[in-house]
Amino acid sequence: MSMSDRSSVPGGRSGKSNGSRRSDRTSATERSRKAGEASAKDAEDVDDVDESTDADTATESKSTTRKTGTAGKASAAKGNSSKASAQGSSAKASSSKTGATSAAGRTSTGAKSKSARAEEAKRKEQSDRRAALAERRLKEARKARTKKMVLWFLAILAAVALIAGAVFGYQWLQNRNRVPDIPVQLNADESAVAFYPGQAPDAPVVTLYYDYQCPYCRTFEDANGETLVQLATEGKIQLEYHPMIFLDQGSGSDNSLRATSAAMCTITTPRFFAFHDKLFDTQGSQWPDEMLFDLAEEADITGDDLDRMRECYDNRQMESWVQNANQTAFDAGITGTPAMTVNGQEVNLGMVTSPEDLEPLIMQTAGA
Repeated sequence: MSMSDRSSVPGGRSGKSNGSRRSDRTSATERSRKAGEASAKDAEDVDDVDESTDADTATESKSTTRKTGTAGKASAAKGNSSKASAQGSSAKASSSKTGATSAAGRTSTGAKSKSARAEEAKRKEQSDRRAALAERRLKEARKARTKKMVLWFLAILAAVALIAGAVFGYQWLQNRNRVPDIPVQLNADESAVAFYPGQAPDAPVVTLYYDYQCPYCRTFEDANGETLVQLATEGKIQLEYHPMIFLDQGSGSDNSLRATSAAMCTITTPRFFAFHDKLFDTQGSQWPDEMLFDLAEEADITGDDLDRMRECYDNRQMESWVQNANQTAFDAGITGTPAMTVNGQEVNLGMVTSPEDLEPLIMQTAGA
């Protein structure tokens, strides 16, 4: 493309000449101006409208503001009132809540206090029960101990009483069985042992003949010996024991001789009658020498009396007297034992069935 061609393009585009273009620019400017004025007027109108609108709006705004202010104040007052009311309500609610909380607290505290009191009462009750149980057990233990002590005391007392009773009984039996001290000596013709010599010189003389080996003599002595001694003690009779040894002849022994000799060696003591009983109690033992001494001790012959008895027996001091006494009995017509005479007259012992028969029989024979 040529320069002219390029130059003709703008003009070509408009299809007008420069004058036309200036006219067009003027027209355009005018139009632009008019448009601007119109626009400005419109703007003014708009501004007026806006101002009017703004004024109206302002008025309305003021009115609204006033209304709003009034309403706001009212609302504020109402709000304040509502707030106050709300605050009051809140306060009331809070107060109620506080009261409720306080009441709940008090209720809770009361419940806790009641629970605590109940628990304390329960603990106290349990403690009281334990204390009562302990006290009851203590009382039961004391009662058991007291009962045990009483039982022990009673047992000890019973044992003591039993022992005392046994001792007393033994002593009583010993005393009962113990022959009392009885003074004896040879009679006037020295043929027998006289009990309580010279005590009752006018009383009938009762003489009992016996042999220590004679079983019937022992039976008679056991049944009637104490009665005869009692009559002599009371002075109703003069009692004499006349020993015999005739059973040695039939047995071929000297048992009766040795036993009688030992007995006659005790006439210097008050224990002759006790030793006499010991010899009958041990009848059949044959009386070895040492046994005779033991029997003397059992008859309470001790000390010097026992020494004298031993010396008398060992030296056979009474053997000849015993042999003479046996012969004297035969000379008096006594051929068997036991036998009894009253003032020299023989008594039928078959008539004696009990100790009570002795005294009447003796007195009857003495008066005949």
